[in-house]
Amino acid sequence: MMAAAAFDSAQGKMIIAVDEDVDAYDIDSVIWAMSTRMQPHMDMQIVQNRVALLDPSSAPPDASREESFFPKPRGTSTVMIDATRKWDYPPTSLPPQDIMLRARSIWEELRLPKLSPKQPWYGYPLGPWPAECDRDAAAGIQGRYLETGERRKSTRKPV
Repeated sequence: MMAAAAFDSAQGKMIIAVDEDVDAYDIDSVIWAMSTRMQPHMDMQIVQNRVALLDPSSAPPDASREESFFPKPRGTSTVMIDATRKWDYPPTSLPPQDIMLRARSIWEELRLPKLSPKQPWYGYPLGPWPAECDRDAAAGIQGRYLETGERRKSTRKPV
């Protein structure tokens, strides 16, 4: 992010880093990553003393050239946000790709309005996941969710 900020000091009020599974060109996906993968107190940094060439928010129109650049609180700054996963996450909470593709096929067979899905539109892993959770998810897909409930109930620790 520092390299991006240094590339052109007149550009980039906000620089946001995302993982490869996030569409960096889709603002909804970027906001999703910011909402689920960053903590402001740990993952944001502000770089001050940036060049304000064409930025009308940096100083009032009647400010001198010197006043519009660096005397605090004038000038511009860049917010750098690290919206990447810092550790393994559970899978995205969506049906797997094969189920979503089948649903899309049915949708198109019925000639319903064209879909424009955004990432993520199906579930995928984001790190190791316990085998029992995969088993429970598969049971749910097969309509055997009551089995999972009974098993979980019998292993639940009293509060």
